[in-house]
Amino acid sequence: RFFGNNIRSMDEVERTMSLLISNNDPLVDYSRPLPPNIIPVAGIHIQSVKKLPKDIEKILNEATHGVVLVAFGTNLKWNSFAEIQRQAFSETFKRLPQTILMKSSDLNINISENVIIRKWLPQSDILAHPNVKLFITHGGALSIQEAMYHGVPVVGMPFYLDQHGNTFRIEARKLGRKINYPEATFDVVYNTITDVLNDSTYRNNMQDVAKKFKDQPQAPLERAVFWTEYVLRHGNVDHLSPTSRDMPIFHRFDLDILAVFLTISFVSSFIFYNLLVCFKRYISAKPNKNSLKVKLN
Repeated sequence: RFFGNNIRSMDEVERTMSLLISNNDPLVDYSRPLPPNIIPVAGIHIQSVKKLPKDIEKILNEATHGVVLVAFGTNLKWNSFAEIQRQAFSETFKRLPQTILMKSSDLNINISENVIIRKWLPQSDILAHPNVKLFITHGGALSIQEAMYHGVPVVGMPFYLDQHGNTFRIEARKLGRKINYPEATFDVVYNTITDVLNDSTYRNNMQDVAKKFKDQPQAPLERAVFWTEYVLRHGNVDHLSPTSRDMPIFHRFDLDILAVFLTISFVSSFIFYNLLVCFKRYISAKPNKNSLKVKLN
């Protein structure tokens, strides 16, 4: 409707693309075989650390027990949480010795003295501060990547789309914990958050991931720029694309070969079944010798 009638289908675009820049990396997702024309650039949005606003820097420097950063993304509002979830987090924050630095569009939230609310926060720059002990997030891909890049353990409460998978992998790799929103009672929230804060395993694992994330021959942005310019310089880069892209789907996944084997298996089973039925009928139809003797006598 918006692009006209002559626009190519997504299948055709996918099949003929020269290059795909993917916001992905084995550290943040699962390792998988990729053709040369798919370039992983997870963390491409992360820039060099900038100087923090003076009020934020003062909060981070003066927090005796460290800071817990809370940010549930731009689309999730604190007031959209159900009462039980709001109470669970509020009571948990009150009991924590850490300073809670929370991003929220509603500045009138009154939780406790250790909770500081700002309408906007430079999230990545704050995560880079050594006094940040924990990041409570919705589990968006960019937020997770920032936490991994700066080595800050995570408590994730996902709501939709990729957030569930992101937080699942965080928990599976012992980089943090996951809270399911319907189960977010006070006991669950408090125990989960204090577990990540008090168990050094999570932070140590995240610090190890951060070292690997930064140990690359090229920064993600440099890699994306290089390969984009490579395509522009050479035009025809079909040598980067797998030959399977031009195959029908049944050839690509060997469905034709599978169909042959399934057919052979079905025919063999059918023949064997019928032979078995015929054999049983033959056995049941064969006269019994004892019964013949009785009849003769």
